[in-house]
Amino acid sequence: MTPLQEFVKNRCVETEGCWEWVGAVQPHGNTPTMRHNGRVAGVRRFLAIDMGKEVKGKIVTHKCGNPACVNPEHLAVITRGKLQKRIAGERSYKTNPLRQKKIADK
Repeated sequence: MTPLQEFVKNRCVETEGCWEWVGAVQPHGNTPTMRHNGRVAGVRRFLAIDMGKEVKGKIVTHKCGNPACVNPEHLAVITRGKLQKRIAGERSYKTNPLRQKKIADK
């Protein structure tokens, strides 16, 4: 484990394999943020760079579905387009049974 990963893990609560960030989050959302080497950015972005992943022009998100998770094993570095497709898939009628209900059923 790198020193940055240890630093991050010490500021998290472990639940079911996730490292849930208990530090600062962005004011307009729930993205975990921190200051590192004089810069403020997302915790997952710092971890992805620390792991040697190319993040320029990409988004670093979580694979586990927990927005507070910053576990390096749960990171996904993807393009904005792939993220939008993933979000659209989560909201689709095929995968979300609540959206399959018709208005008349209410």
